[in-house]
Amino acid sequence: MIKIVLFTLFLFSSAGALTFEGLINLTEKNNLDILAEKHRLKSRVYSEKSTFRSYFPTFTLQSSATLFYPYQGYSGKYWNQSYSYGFGLAANPLNFQRNAQLKMDRFYIEYQKEELSEKRLDEYFKAIKYFLKLEGWKEKVEIRKKRFESSEKIYEVSVKKKKEGLVLLSDVLKAKANLERSKKEL
Repeated sequence: MIKIVLFTLFLFSSAGALTFEGLINLTEKNNLDILAEKHRLKSRVYSEKSTFRSYFPTFTLQSSATLFYPYQGYSGKYWNQSYSYGFGLAANPLNFQRNAQLKMDRFYIEYQKEELSEKRLDEYFKAIKYFLKLEGWKEKVEIRKKRFESSEKIYEVSVKKKKEGLVLLSDVLKAKANLERSKKEL
């Protein structure tokens, strides 16, 4: 996860478009830990809604019809028809187990909100820390590039001065060693 964040930060920071607000938005959208906490919070909210909905009364409607087609008997044809309708209304407003469950669900929602905000702060801190590390690494690379360029110029000048007889061979070798060292650091 850290490598993905660093790679994303590098892509955006090299374009010069990433600010702290952009970093926080990017972290909010793509961080799996934050998305998991959001999902847990949403699950708790749905649990609380389902518990609260059980307070509403239930209304049932039933109907049935039976028809017996005519049949031939000893005394003639017979028809037998039967219809039935029914409805019901049931409510149970004083259910202490449901009341306790609703209180627990509401408590867990508040707890999950705190967990989400804590996780956000933690992940924002990590992202900003890696962003600042990346910026520091970029500065180190820039400094090493400048050091390499200056070592290269010093070496070229020392070679020219050696041809003119102004410096010793040891000065040229020191300049070449400094050039190789700065090349290796880059």
